[in-house]
Amino acid sequence: MYGETTITEEVTCDVGGRDGSNKGYGEEEQCNMGEKLYDMGARKILVTNVPPVGCCPFERDFNQHSGEVCVKFQNLLVQKYNNQLKQMLKELTNTLKGSTFVYADVYHIFDDIMKNYGSYDFENVDSACCHMSGLHSGLAPCLPHATICPDRSKYLFWDQYHVTESANLIVAKRILDGDSNDISPINIHTLSKT
Repeated sequence: MYGETTITEEVTCDVGGRDGSNKGYGEEEQCNMGEKLYDMGARKILVTNVPPVGCCPFERDFNQHSGEVCVKFQNLLVQKYNNQLKQMLKELTNTLKGSTFVYADVYHIFDDIMKNYGSYDFENVDSACCHMSGLHSGLAPCLPHATICPDRSKYLFWDQYHVTESANLIVAKRILDGDSNDISPINIHTLSKT
């Protein structure tokens, strides 16, 4: 049932004129924020997309029908949102003279880490290092009496929602120096030289 759902609503960022017709996922507010940053003098703006939230331990445990895999419906929503966000940032860059809105695709980066976790030296990408309850340690927050894994650098997730420092370092490096699959239209290293 969840894996079969598709999201079809289209969203545009009508830069320069608001008619109130776009009331979807906060895209109008994001367009306004991009314009506000621009009006305050910002010209180089990094925006990260949403990671695959259907893969976090909480979603896996809360949606037990997903079994050992990520929750497809949540990830479909995220992918739809991310596609619209990327389009909006392109539109803002094209419309706001001299601006560069950079899109960091953390969804792609985390998806790559989960599919190729061994090459990143991870041993566990579906359960939390700090665990109390749930198959994936996602049903309770990380509290003082929780059990901590012996080596957090081997886990993608620290707790039911948040990734470990090891994962954040990988994401940061790929945003700084990554190719167009990770960040577009240019990476942060290149952006800093423009």
